Amino acid sequence: TGIMTMMKNWIILLPLVVLTGFVSSCATQSTRSIEVTRFHLKQEILPQEINLEPAANVDDTSLEYASYANAVSAELAMLGLIVVDGDNSKIYATVEIGREIQQKAPKKSKFSIGIGGGSYGGGSGVSGGVNVPVGGSSGGEALVTSLKVKLIRRDENAVSWEGEAIRSVNTSTDASNNSVEEVAAALFHDFPGDSGKTITLIPDNTSL
Repeated sequence: TGIMTMMKNWIILLPLVVLTGFVSSCATQSTRSIEVTRFHLKQEILPQEINLEPAANVDDTSLEYASYANAVSAELAMLGLIVVDGDNSKIYATVEIGREIQQKAPKKSKFSIGIGGGSYGGGSGVSGGVNVPVGGSSGGEALVTSLKVKLIRRDENAVSWEGEAIRSVNTSTDASNNSVEEVAAALFHDFPGDSGKTITLIPDNTSL
């Protein structure tokens, strides 16, 4: 009887232990990840002077554009592409920014605690099971930030490289994590990057 009781207790506790570990793992996952996609022709872009221009329909007089332009300029400088005024450089970069609030779809819980048992020897035992749903939450709102940059050869008006970085954070809890510099750094991480491949990065530039 003592062995049967102990086994039934383990049957009840084991799903709780597994679930607790899963919840803990989810709680520690970074909410600051950035998705990055780049396209290029695998042509070397040599260090040189470069002009910076806003993309079409971008207000280059706004403080938001200025913050992104400064972040992009700093990243380009580390690649040997020094931003200068004017429009006479052989290559120029266009900067497009986006920021919007999106409604996230409600989340339904995919998990339940299963409590059940099997039959044991001696003609007695426990059978059956109970599924207890866990959680579920409202979707809430997300602040989605995007940064697109194109490097264009002026004489041919041809794009040599282009990339986009997108970050989505919860407006209620994570908006303060939405750093312009981090988004720009992710966009130019391991430049020029794998063409056509989307990767996920976290602020310390570790690929997930």
